[in-house]
Amino acid sequence: MKHLDINQIKYLYYDEEKSTVQIAEIFDCSPATVRNRMKKHNLPRRPKNEAHKNQTGPQGIDIDIDELVRLYFEKRLPLAVIGARKGTSGTTIRSKLLKAGYTLRSDRIRSSKFTDADVSEMKRLYLEEELALQMIAERFKCTAVTVGTQLKKRGIRLRTSRQAQILRQKKEKAGVEKSVKSAKVGKSDSVKKTPLSNSQTSSKTYTPPKRLGKVFDPIPLLSPEEVTPERVLQLRMEDELTLDDIAVVCSLSRVDVYNILIERGL
Repeated sequence: MKHLDINQIKYLYYDEEKSTVQIAEIFDCSPATVRNRMKKHNLPRRPKNEAHKNQTGPQGIDIDIDELVRLYFEKRLPLAVIGARKGTSGTTIRSKLLKAGYTLRSDRIRSSKFTDADVSEMKRLYLEEELALQMIAERFKCTAVTVGTQLKKRGIRLRTSRQAQILRQKKEKAGVEKSVKSAKVGKSDSVKKTPLSNSQTSSKTYTPPKRLGKVFDPIPLLSPEEVTPERVLQLRMEDELTLDDIAVVCSLSRVDVYNILIERGL
């Protein structure tokens, strides 16, 4: 059984009131794995009527039937894939379509459906591009469990929940750093660097103007290599600089500084 942090499962299931399907998507595993883990630790499940209510959508809002029809009949996504997208189960999606009068196709996935080229592409996406099983499944119009099964048949060892979490964090950090790099090289015409005075350029320092009785010491201007999300956050939180001040110190636009701070959770 895949190692899942039981405390995180308890928090997501009881405090956040997420379904086992939603939790499975977070841990990049199957809902059955989550349910088995809960059963092993004697964690009671919610009554079916309450669980069904929680699976209808955020804050109990019904899922739009037109959107379900588009995903199921036009994009031909499996019920389980649609359910994962909507934060519910494939069974709930199936019930909604049947209740609306639609006739469903068979979503049974057979191993023969995938060619050797398909599985090789799955392997490349999983190992080289480091995509999650769910993302690969959407490309092949199947479920994450099916992708995992195909990979395991070829001897591929799947990532643990902890490894998947670390990978997501690494990609999020890489996305922030890419945003900073793009700002530094000035890819966008809208990114304008704040001009510096002759004295600031020659001394390579910047003294923020006095604010609310606070006098600032000169701050060294940063080179492009020194501009990181962590340094921008430090200038904001510890040095108490404004967005305009940080823009001058880092040679970024005010918009770039704002976006970096937003991505860091401020």
